[in-house]
Amino acid sequence: MFHESRVRVKLTILNALLMLLAGLVLVITGAFLKLRESPLSNPTVFSGLAVDFLGAILLVLGLHRRRRNF
Repeated sequence: MFHESRVRVKLTILNALLMLLAGLVLVITGAFLKLRESPLSNPTVFSGLAVDFLGAILLVLGLHRRRRNF
């Protein structure tokens, strides 16, 4: 009755680099909020680090796939 749709994200190096850039922006924003003594600074920095971690994993997987295909 219900159609299950699966979302496939293409594993590219560009996607991984964009994810790393987004994580870096979050970390910088959290550091700026820390200067203003905002209570949201720590969660912002931690979420930026988590996004950077996932971006690094995607980058390694993308580079491994590229190396294997050549």
